[in-house]
Amino acid sequence: RFDHTYDGSNWVSRGLLIEEQRTNSLTYSEDLTNGIWTKEGATVSANSAIAPDGNTTADKLVENTASATVHRTYYYLNSGTAGTISAYFKPSGRSWIFVMYYTLSSAHGAFFNLTGSGSVGTIVGTISSATITNVGNGWYRCSVAKSGSGAQFVQFHMATSDGVDVYTGDGTSGMYIWGAQYEAGAFPTSYIPTTSSSVVRSADVCQITGTDFSGFWNQGEGSFCSELDAIGFDSSKHNYFGVASNGSISQYAFIGRYSSNPTKDINFQLYNGASYCDINAGSGTTSPTKISFGMRVNDCAASVNGAAVVTDNTVTMTTALTQLEIGNFLGANYLNGHIARLRYYSIRLPNRLLIAKSQ
Repeated sequence: RFDHTYDGSNWVSRGLLIEEQRTNSLTYSEDLTNGIWTKEGATVSANSAIAPDGNTTADKLVENTASATVHRTYYYLNSGTAGTISAYFKPSGRSWIFVMYYTLSSAHGAFFNLTGSGSVGTIVGTISSATITNVGNGWYRCSVAKSGSGAQFVQFHMATSDGVDVYTGDGTSGMYIWGAQYEAGAFPTSYIPTTSSSVVRSADVCQITGTDFSGFWNQGEGSFCSELDAIGFDSSKHNYFGVASNGSISQYAFIGRYSSNPTKDINFQLYNGASYCDINAGSGTTSPTKISFGMRVNDCAASVNGAAVVTDNTVTMTTALTQLEIGNFLGANYLNGHIARLRYYSIRLPNRLLIAKSQ
């Protein structure tokens, strides 16, 4: 899958999207008129606006005139698994939304301002992250992630301002809502539509094997140059950008991030079955990052974003690599991000070129 992001005026290519398997546990994700979604202090009008996917499937949540109350819709989930709520919102009289979990008799969530570039307002309770993304045509995707116990209820409250979701409605103001999602994970992944049951999106698989691999791979030396980003990090998992291996963990060369590293530094590692080359090449973030590394016997180096190379001069090369996996390692530890560019050279590039190609 190739993905794009909205920069406020244009859609910009982000590259090849690689995500792990996720499940949207919320049914009727585009139909808030269904009885699974309880309405309080509000009604829902079906198919009232063009949704972010271009179809007229966005529903409108409209407040009633009840005083000193909440105007909301909510879903009884009763999940024991911590995870991330996300949905798409567009103002129609109300420009603030409170996205929240209700768990163990307490609320955990965030208020979001759906104007301009969008912003996160007041945080309520304990959450691990809150994000808002402008996706064009007045739509914003908002997400709230929480660790610990799972959500009993997923709730969307309209608000008159930051922190104010109890008010007297005017009977006409509201908000368009589409694409509700609850997934087990520390950050939101791409939207998974549902109807009457939850839906699993399989992991993205991108690999080069057999003669397609052996036709270009040089066992004696080589270099990789890549430009990529990450959607988010899970502290319990590694994130691999690219791994050449023999189909097991007995020989490999990889570039990626370790889960055990709190700053998610970018590492290059070469393992020949007996000894390691392990280079910590620089700090890792979710922002677009340019990486290059070269490998040869007793001569490995890596550069991140044009920084000086980090080297390892005591290296024994692998000899039996048979495949290249892009954005994962043996079907696990997925990148959860985008690869905008990936170049392979069958020689060990000089350090000056490694630096130049990561700028």
